[in-house]
Amino acid sequence: MVAVKVERRRTPWPESLHRLFDLTPAEARLVGELVVDDALPEIADRTGLSHHPLRAQLRSVLAKTGVHRQAELLQLL
Repeated sequence: MVAVKVERRRTPWPESLHRLFDLTPAEARLVGELVVDDALPEIADRTGLSHHPLRAQLRSVLAKTGVHRQAELLQLL
């Protein structure tokens, strides 16, 4: 069991995501971006990253969190 102090924020703490789900720093940043704007093309434009690596990171995040869809991930958070 892992206990994390919950504070009301727009995006989850990357450190908490790493501890809870073993996300890499890049995956945790992507999750934070998804909370603000759930469209990968807009995130790619805003961050300057390519859509394809972001898609691969998202697949990895879904696998690590045990959900199958992006909407389920956002509900989990």
